[in-house]
Amino acid sequence: MIIPSVAELRVQYDEPLDLMRVAWVGGQGMRQFRPAFTQMHEIAAQLQVSRVLLDINVLPDVSVYDQIWLSASFMPAVLRLPLAQVVIVQSPQRVYNQLVVEGVLAAAPGSFGLMCNFLLSPS
Repeated sequence: MIIPSVAELRVQYDEPLDLMRVAWVGGQGMRQFRPAFTQMHEIAAQLQVSRVLLDINVLPDVSVYDQIWLSASFMPAVLRLPLAQVVIVQSPQRVYNQLVVEGVLAAAPGSFGLMCNFLLSPS
């Protein structure tokens, strides 16, 4: 099922697999990053998903201010979800955002119970 409510994200949900697939389609502007990720969290909470595949292949570099927001606001909310596994897909050229994700995970208390894998996408 495609969930069209977030313009900057392509969100799909597969109920039998309990998998939500999310891809950034918001272009190079990051003005809607926080609202889009907040809506993604709300959808995941509503669906009570246990698996997320997050494609950040074309996500622009995440600013320091957005990293602080991710650590202070977004991750504590995400860690209250029944997530068991998160897979992050990215281009090998986008190493900066992988470091951002690793830093945000390391800064979030309780994130170590969450399995997070990185997959490199051919570019």
